[in-house]
Amino acid sequence: MSMNKIEHVVHLMLENRSFDSVLGWLYQHKSPQRNIPPVTPGDEYRGLQSVDLASFTNDVAKLDISSPPIRGAIGASVPDIHPGEEYHHINMQLFGKHDVATGDTPTMKGYMQDYADMLRMGGYKEDAIKSMADMVMQSFTPEQLPVLNQLAEHYAVCDEWFSSVPSQTNTNRAFGLTGDAHGLVDNGFLEDNPYAQKLSDILGMGIGDDRFPEKTLWNALEEGGHDWKVFFQTSMIPKKISRLIEYGNEVSKILPYLGDFGKWLQEKLSEISPYADYLYEISSGEVESCYSYRLYSQVRENIPDAASHFAKTDDFHALARAGKLPKYSYIEPYWTISKTTVDRSYYRPFTAMGNDYHPPGNLNEAENYVKSIYESLIANKESWNKTLFIITFDEPVGSFDHVKPPSATPPWGDGQPGFKLQEGFEFNRFGGRVPAILASPLIEKGTVFRSKTDVPFDHTSVISTVLDWCGMAGKTAEFGERTKAAPKFDHTITRDTPRSDAGDIGFLNLGREMGSPVSYGDRFYLKNQNGDILSDFKLAELAGPVSYIPESIHGIAFDLNLMQKFPTLGQEGKPRLFCLAADVVDPKEICHNDVLRIVSDEQGLGSFNYLGAWNESHDCFYFNIYLRGEHAPKQLWQIQKLEGEGSVKFGDKVYLVNQHFTNQRLSQDKRPLQGRWITTREQGDYWIILPVE
Repeated sequence: MSMNKIEHVVHLMLENRSFDSVLGWLYQHKSPQRNIPPVTPGDEYRGLQSVDLASFTNDVAKLDISSPPIRGAIGASVPDIHPGEEYHHINMQLFGKHDVATGDTPTMKGYMQDYADMLRMGGYKEDAIKSMADMVMQSFTPEQLPVLNQLAEHYAVCDEWFSSVPSQTNTNRAFGLTGDAHGLVDNGFLEDNPYAQKLSDILGMGIGDDRFPEKTLWNALEEGGHDWKVFFQTSMIPKKISRLIEYGNEVSKILPYLGDFGKWLQEKLSEISPYADYLYEISSGEVESCYSYRLYSQVRENIPDAASHFAKTDDFHALARAGKLPKYSYIEPYWTISKTTVDRSYYRPFTAMGNDYHPPGNLNEAENYVKSIYESLIANKESWNKTLFIITFDEPVGSFDHVKPPSATPPWGDGQPGFKLQEGFEFNRFGGRVPAILASPLIEKGTVFRSKTDVPFDHTSVISTVLDWCGMAGKTAEFGERTKAAPKFDHTITRDTPRSDAGDIGFLNLGREMGSPVSYGDRFYLKNQNGDILSDFKLAELAGPVSYIPESIHGIAFDLNLMQKFPTLGQEGKPRLFCLAADVVDPKEICHNDVLRIVSDEQGLGSFNYLGAWNESHDCFYFNIYLRGEHAPKQLWQIQKLEGEGSVKFGDKVYLVNQHFTNQRLSQDKRPLQGRWITTREQGDYWIILPVE
């Protein structure tokens, strides 16, 4: 069967995770139910479950450290310092050297060396590098990333999909939409605005405002009369920058209270002022600042009213639930742009933590994001029965994968391109392997799919498959030789009738019975001994020298560490909480005296969803995850049952004891004007764990 029963294709391209890092252990304890095409016994799934891990040991000789691939990650932001993603870094990761010649074979043993080099360039000392270098060898278990893994098992996953280019975002996304990258390997090569490089130097981050002149898949769809939309959440660089520009006068009033940091920020704002109009344009959050709208020239130049094809993510949810999605939808995530998970450096007003899975982002937020898209797609059963949901990642960036990428066909075949090739790279080999999931009620459960030809999947397969589905296979040649050779994945659609089990998937089934054990990952509410529910957060000022912060700059004040996200107590607005184990890879039931992290699903928290007790405030507030250092124990809580030991159950009364402040329990603030906040104190409150509704 082909895709003739599919009426809607929805493509979500996420960021920067290798296949092994997020799906490597999917079939450790079971086997796929179906392989397409059939495979020889023992080759059903190319994960880490049957690999000799020691044979892929990575080492850093100068530091006398080494590590094989590691099952399980120590936290949701691993690696919590950004790995290298440019061409030379990827060469080191794959080949163990920066300069690669034709015919060289990847070793897959340079990941730790490259990460150690990155950490050294970032100013980290030798002891710190030794303790952190194996983060790129850690791989998440299905329990740690349930949404991605359960979708892969519930529908279909490809274990032979490679990034199109051994480099970073712009080149790989360009291949997925144009079949080419116009010679670009690293972001910035095709920038045509001189301000971009100046701002990169000032802000300490690449702008990547490149221009690809090639025809896009959207141009072809437009020519064929097929409706399409791009859904985006924010601008290509953090929207907060446009807020800084817009409310610069109000921000300047509070900077004198911030000491040396305030002086530094004032200098930076002065430096960027000559480029303010351009910087505002690329960070405003409007269509003109959308990543895909900016980078692909033919969209703006050759499609009438092109901006009307771009809409916000909220519009996607509304259209999906109403069953009114276009024929082809392309979704951009919220971009993570940061060097560290808890980037409290001077540059924090210019960074962002997104939901794109990009390290060092918080993967709890990324999982919630994918879940929300799936929930909206299946909300309209009639529409879902005719939908194919594609999840891909642009490139692997820094995280270990054991499968060696093969050679590839250049977009121009055996000829020569009519443009300069950055780094002299001939685009004749793939980058590392990345996750690819297909979800549809017309796909059998437990499917693992691969190419039917000798050519593996890469991002150009989306172009070839979509054009063929739209009856436009003749246009495939317009996208170059790579796309012409790209295998199609329509053979995964095998059912004549749609399945009816879209909601029968673990991450959607949150209800539990009173008296049943509470497992890690289970959602729950907390009610204190006074009958109040741990409720919605409020962005509020920290105690400090600034007595009043205008509402217009609350978001900016958060990044300046003048405001934080405080949970409140009340009877309404129950955010769902869950627990993550602090040091156990395969946790099941939560037990008396376990040390754990408390996380909230509340919308609006974003990546700042870990409950901690802090020195800066009498009260507790949410922040991003600290995996190490002095702040890590402030987000760790020991759970103690008031009665008995063993498993913690729904309905139990428990104390939550902070691991930084000695003998301090999570409690309601007793100060007369602060009763809606929570804090820690000795002999504090107990809490009742309640199942979600």
